[in-house]
Amino acid sequence: MRRGASVLRFFVEDNPNALIVDFFAGSGTTLNAVNLLNATDGGQRQCIIVTNNEVSEEEARDLTAQGFQPGQEEWDQHGICRSVTWPRSKFTILGERDDGTALSGDYLTGKQVASEKQRSIRQLGFADGRNLTVPQRKQVAALWPAVPQSKIDDAPWFLDDEIAVSVLWDVQQATSWLEELAEADHVTEVCVVTMENRLFHGAQGADCRNAGAAVGDGGRETADGAGLCREPRIFPAGFSDAQREVQMGGSLPPSCRCCG
Repeated sequence: MRRGASVLRFFVEDNPNALIVDFFAGSGTTLNAVNLLNATDGGQRQCIIVTNNEVSEEEARDLTAQGFQPGQEEWDQHGICRSVTWPRSKFTILGERDDGTALSGDYLTGKQVASEKQRSIRQLGFADGRNLTVPQRKQVAALWPAVPQSKIDDAPWFLDDEIAVSVLWDVQQATSWLEELAEADHVTEVCVVTMENRLFHGAQGADCRNAGAAVGDGGRETADGAGLCREPRIFPAGFSDAQREVQMGGSLPPSCRCCG
């Protein structure tokens, strides 16, 4: 999720129907952040953005030199609302530009994505885990910084609800261990401590790599070209979009059926 949405989430995450008003819209970042946050959690937050249509000092000088004044089409089409805020807001919601070309790039929705994927599995063949004392097991467990040595005991395997590493100490218990592992979708790395290659390969071949679904810890990446809403209804404040062209008229803020 982009930075704007992350900041906004801090304030309105617990209010899926919030109304956010930005009186200094600039390029429309607040509206885009609201749309991204709604895409993340299915919220129905609405956003009203307010901006003038001023041009830069350099553009003002050039336009004045050409004999144009504020209020004329030749002047207003260069204003920030007409040239930046409104097009950006419309394009990001629709996922395409006025000429129909899809937006490039992608955004993160922040949603967790469950997917079947192979776990990392390896053999530590310098010892037989079932013959190691608890202190010796703790020394082995030190190979994984995420595994607290205080949780290592004489059980046939190590498997914790909050730790992504599982260790099989007693390869003779592989079948029972795999049954537990199948329910542990948070485990991404497994290790079998045995000197017997035959037993390791037996455990490895027992669907150890794919036991359970590993859930990604990052947000789902979605193409900007997909748009933020599939059936948008957009009305720029101060303009109408009857023919998908910016013209004077209208009075409603940018909105869509999904996000308000």
